[in-house]
Amino acid sequence: GDNSLFWEVGKIDPRTRFLQNAFADDENTQFINNLFDDTAAVLWMSNNNGGGYLGLHAWFSLMDDQIVINLGWFGGAGRFFDNGQAFLQVSWQGEVSGRAMNARLMFFYDQAMPSLVGLGPDDADYGFGLSWDWLAMEQLGVFVRFVWNFEDVNPVNWDAQIGIQYAGLGNEDSALGFAFGVLVVNTDVYSAPKDYEFVFELYYRYALEQGKAQITPFFQLIIDPGAGVGFVDSNLYLLGIRLHVPF
Repeated sequence: GDNSLFWEVGKIDPRTRFLQNAFADDENTQFINNLFDDTAAVLWMSNNNGGGYLGLHAWFSLMDDQIVINLGWFGGAGRFFDNGQAFLQVSWQGEVSGRAMNARLMFFYDQAMPSLVGLGPDDADYGFGLSWDWLAMEQLGVFVRFVWNFEDVNPVNWDAQIGIQYAGLGNEDSALGFAFGVLVVNTDVYSAPKDYEFVFELYYRYALEQGKAQITPFFQLIIDPGAGVGFVDSNLYLLGIRLHVPF
């Protein structure tokens, strides 16, 4: 009928299955700062090369894929059934004013990372996240993401991001992006005054050969790096360039 059930098991990266966003989800082609790629308010059971943990992921689509429900469980070797991470996400995709819009609501329960950082076997973290994006104009996309956790496990209590992407500047495969993000430290994890880290990023991705080669100069301004943990109040300026050749 109109409904489908899918599942997968193996070395799966939960960051690519949950809280996705059309304009802030890929460090290779979109924003470089990790705050705009993977929320810091979740201690993802993952690593930098996208693997290392066993995952079981299933998703159920309804109403011609307008509604998708995702369920995931991730765990390490020898502890898959005892200490893991659970995710539940409900997504809606459709059109508003004739242009694509996506909205995702995610809940997570984490008993894996608390055990890895030395907390008790009954300690766990849980929270929720929202991700929204909309192609507001033919070339202009906007996005918002917000994530909050409730237990004293993650050094980051919550974070939020908002930004835009303008596509087709130079050629159809190029894009300009600007975003602002904030994260707040959990003062019950770090005995420090409550403080915030603010991040601004501007990038321009210029694509050659129909996107086969991409050159991205970028600028970042980070105000109060580390949100006051181990740093004095200061500003960090980053100017760089990214070269990406997909094949």
